[in-house]
Amino acid sequence: QYIMGRGIGCVHDYSRSLEQGYLPILIERIKDKSITYETKVFVSLERSPLIEANNQGTDFLIADRFGAGAYLTESQKAEADQRWQNWQATEREETVAYLQTTITNSDPAPRYAWYKAPRPAYVGDSKTRRIPINCAFSQGFGRFSDDRVFCTVKLNDLPLSQEEIAVLVKPGETIVIDVAIPHQPVSEARARALLQQNLTERLQACRTYWENRRSEAARIEIPEKPVYEMLQAGPIHLDISTYGNQPEGTLTPTIGVYSALGSESWPIILYFDSIGLHDKARRCIQYFYDKQHNNGFMRNFGSYMLETGAVLWVTAEHYAYTRDDDWLMSLMPGIHKACQYLLAWRENNKRPELKGKGYGMLEGRSSDTPDDESRMYLLNAYTYKGLAEIAKACLSLDPDCWQPILDEIALYRQDIRDSLVNNLAKGPVVPLNDGTWCPTCAPWAGGNGPVSLYTDSHNWYTHGSFVTRDSHMNTLTFCGIIDAEESLAELFMQYHCELFFHKNVRPSQPYYARHPYLHLLRGEAKAFIKNYYNALTSLADRETYSFWEHYFHASPHKTHEEGCFLMESRWMLYLEAGDTLRLLQGVPSRWLKAGQSIRLDDVASYFGHFSLTVTSKLDDGFINADIRFHDLDRIPVSVVIRLPHPEEKTVRSLSGGTLSERPDEYLIDIKQGQASLVVHY
Repeated sequence: QYIMGRGIGCVHDYSRSLEQGYLPILIERIKDKSITYETKVFVSLERSPLIEANNQGTDFLIADRFGAGAYLTESQKAEADQRWQNWQATEREETVAYLQTTITNSDPAPRYAWYKAPRPAYVGDSKTRRIPINCAFSQGFGRFSDDRVFCTVKLNDLPLSQEEIAVLVKPGETIVIDVAIPHQPVSEARARALLQQNLTERLQACRTYWENRRSEAARIEIPEKPVYEMLQAGPIHLDISTYGNQPEGTLTPTIGVYSALGSESWPIILYFDSIGLHDKARRCIQYFYDKQHNNGFMRNFGSYMLETGAVLWVTAEHYAYTRDDDWLMSLMPGIHKACQYLLAWRENNKRPELKGKGYGMLEGRSSDTPDDESRMYLLNAYTYKGLAEIAKACLSLDPDCWQPILDEIALYRQDIRDSLVNNLAKGPVVPLNDGTWCPTCAPWAGGNGPVSLYTDSHNWYTHGSFVTRDSHMNTLTFCGIIDAEESLAELFMQYHCELFFHKNVRPSQPYYARHPYLHLLRGEAKAFIKNYYNALTSLADRETYSFWEHYFHASPHKTHEEGCFLMESRWMLYLEAGDTLRLLQGVPSRWLKAGQSIRLDDVASYFGHFSLTVTSKLDDGFINADIRFHDLDRIPVSVVIRLPHPEEKTVRSLSGGTLSERPDEYLIDIKQGQASLVVHY
């Protein structure tokens, strides 16, 4: 804790922001009448310049050891403990949180400013009694003991003489307080060196460091400032929470404070791929194969059992981006073990008494909702998707091996569909706004309908919602068990949106819902936009752009939610559908007002890297779109772009393309990997 200003009162004039809107440098401002306190908080190294060569990183298994909810086998625990002991035995530079506070008086008279130096507030956690920590402050040092210094503080370049001060600030004068908090307490000798640090130089080096890392990725520019800043800040937030030794080796894509989890780390990995950080994505995928159990199972978080399928899918997705046969072959032993494990698990459930009630479907927990050990559709959807996508990716490498697996996976899909038909016959019908009644389905095979309607006698409220379990069914369409255009997909979309969602957003972890992706596939831009904005504005911190996991503010800085937001933004801007690349499927029409532009520079897709620039010149009556593919041997069969006119005007003429089947969409004529479309209104 550190305190600035005269104290808590009836006015709380406090705000936060990020440096330049997106860099990981927190700016907090407190205005206490005429005194303004502005603090910039950032992280750098203890001694060395903050440059890439000096970033050693953190061993992925050590990071995993401290991840909330982490699951390690006994051998993994032993290895993690050994690495941690070795780490502690080696003296290394600490990372340091630096705080530079400027205090300015805007009054014509001298005014006092109050300040209390940082100190740990307590030991213990929410489950134990909070015990005040014994510490002392003198000569600019906050200490636990004579040789354990937890912070240094100086005022106008001189060590702060006491913990609490009141300073008379002249009219127009600015004073500066510099603080350094090392990750672990350091000796007094190291603390004296910290006291000599120039924080202004450290701050500039931090800006440069993160701008350089940012420049390695594709650039995305859109005309809505807050969303633009979120798209710039997001990859940095994902980067910060991805741990591993540098510059090479395995990375663990943690999900905020939680350990990496295949079913929640996927948007982090796929967004790295989408912005061209393929090496980072590959190193993240390696984590799951490094920790794979000997029998092929993948389990890295709590009691979750759906990671294996999700990781196989992400492996296939990375291959779709890179077409790296050597990389895929290097993982083949682990891929084979994972597939064999899942297929054997399925084989154990091919029992006659399960026909139509989960025959051939996997049973087990797919989340941390209690008492869910049934044949969950969520678990089986990701298992099917993982098996299907990895088999298709590997088919050309070894047809004799993978074609039988594809045949078995087709039977798996049919078994899941058979259970759905049986469940729909048992579930109650519910009323819809158009006066019709819609069938419903239980979230697991053999159920009697949506559990939130209490078709089974049990308490189902969990994670802040009655409908948590029931609102996963659109995942079946996302994972390819149901086709996006068939009536079953329409059925699930209808009753979910009316019965379970508010403003088209799922309660309780809304980014677990996959209907926004389906809206884009189906050409339902307005429904997508309704979800997109209501989800992000209700769950994201509007000042720092990090995401909560839940609306009741559990789990801050949750990178699964932020990764899903980034992937939905990616799908909004470009989305693959078979051999077609669809552009701007979900952008708001206001982004195309006169003078606005949208730019994708070297983004990655299944069709290789490409660049797109869309410029609205509606003052002159037209919108122009230029696209260039960087990989001429991977150009899609067709490219469709959606250009919604902000005033819904009709097209007068166009060049470089033809009208497509949906409103506001145009088929672009691609020649030698590039094209220019001009639409006149």
